[in-house]
Amino acid sequence: MNQAIKKNFFVFAPPAILVIALLVPPWVNPLWAFQDPIVAAQSSGECCSAYFGVMSNIGVIYWIVGATAAACAAIVLRASGAPSRTVAFMTSAGLLTAALGLDDLLLLHERILPKLGIPQKAILLAYALAGVAYVAAFFRDIRSRDFSVLCLGILALVVSLGIDVVFSEQTDQMKIAEDIAKFFGIAGWTGFHWLRAIAEMRERARSTA
Repeated sequence: MNQAIKKNFFVFAPPAILVIALLVPPWVNPLWAFQDPIVAAQSSGECCSAYFGVMSNIGVIYWIVGATAAACAAIVLRASGAPSRTVAFMTSAGLLTAALGLDDLLLLHERILPKLGIPQKAILLAYALAGVAYVAAFFRDIRSRDFSVLCLGILALVVSLGIDVVFSEQTDQMKIAEDIAKFFGIAGWTGFHWLRAIAEMRERARSTA
C-alpha cells in the first residue's frame, strides 16, 4: 500500500502543483492556458501571452514521454528475447499513446477530422473503444503489478470525455474542469506506462544477468 501511495504521489503531485499555480494568479485565464496556443490567441483576441497553451504543451510532452518509454521498452525487450506477450503489451501501449499524443498536438478530433466530415463524437468513441480494447487485451499484464496510477488516470480521462460528450454547450468553468481532468488523466496514463516500462526492462536485465 505504501508503495502504491508513493507512486501516486510521484505521478500526480507535479500536475497538481501546476494546476494550483495556474488557478491562483488572478491575471491568468486557465482556459487559455489549457487551449492550444493558436486557439488561445484567437479566443483572447490578443497575441500573445507567455502562458497561452502552456498546459496543452505540457500535456503533449506527457504523451510523448509515455509513448517513448513504452516504445523503448518494447525494442529492448524484443532484442533481449523477452516473451512476445510482454513485447506486444509495450508495443501496443506505445502506439496507442503516440496516437493520442498526435491527436492532442494536431487537434485532430477537434478541428482537422471534423472538417473532413468525421464527427467529433465518433472520433472520441473510437479512442474510447481503442482504450477499452487495449485494457481488455492486456488486463492480465496490467494488473500483474500495482495499477492504481492507471486506474486513476483512466477515471480522470473518462470524466473529461464525459463532460465533452454530454455537454455540447459548455461554460468556461466546465471547459476548465474538462481540461483539468484530462491533464490528470494524461499524467496517470503516462506515469503508469513510464514506471511499467522501467520495471519491465529492469526485470529483464536481472533475468538475463
